[in-house]
Amino acid sequence: PAIMSSPYYSAGAIVAFAIVGGLLLGGLITARPDHQIVIQAVDSATKAGRWSLVMHPRDEGQCKSAEAVLVAAQVEKVRSV
Repeated sequence: PAIMSSPYYSAGAIVAFAIVGGLLLGGLITARPDHQIVIQAVDSATKAGRWSLVMHPRDEGQCKSAEAVLVAAQVEKVRSV
């Protein structure tokens, strides 16, 4: 086989497998199950023809004030961690 007869083919195969493994590991690290609730709510709202607003507050104070505005407006809200 070419991999056994040439170090370049061997290095290429190792690099290719390392890239695929790195991509799989990166996807595993970034897959957060707590975000799935928000993703499903946004998806169902979009399919129903409604708007969605996704916010990323920097601290708990911003989160509390944003929630207060949403509660005052009587809108449906979904929160992740």
